[in-house]
Amino acid sequence: MDDNLYPNDGRAFLEPIEQVNERNEEKAETLQALPVIKDTIARFKERIKFYEGMNGIPTEVLRKPDEFMHTVAANKMTVENLRVEKEWLEDLVERYFKQR
Repeated sequence: MDDNLYPNDGRAFLEPIEQVNERNEEKAETLQALPVIKDTIARFKERIKFYEGMNGIPTEVLRKPDEFMHTVAANKMTVENLRVEKEWLEDLVERYFKQR
C-alpha cells in the first residue's frame, strides 16, 4: 500500500470548468460595476476637497470658537474616513484588474 496520499504524477493542475465559468461571470459583473465604482471614487474626491476647505464649515459657526473647533475636528475625521474608503476602492480595482 502506498503511504503517499497526494501522488505527483507530473501532470499540471487543471482547473475545473465550473470554476473557470464562475470566474468569467464574476469578471463580467465587475466590469459592469466598474463605472459605478469609478464614479464613487470621484465623488469621494469631491467630498474630500469640500471638507478640507472652508466651504465645509457653516458661516454661523465661524463666530463661535467652541463650535468652530468641533466642526473642524469633525471635518478632519470625515476627510480621513473618506480617504480610507477611497483608497480601499482604488486598491480593490487595481488588485482585481492586475490579477485578471
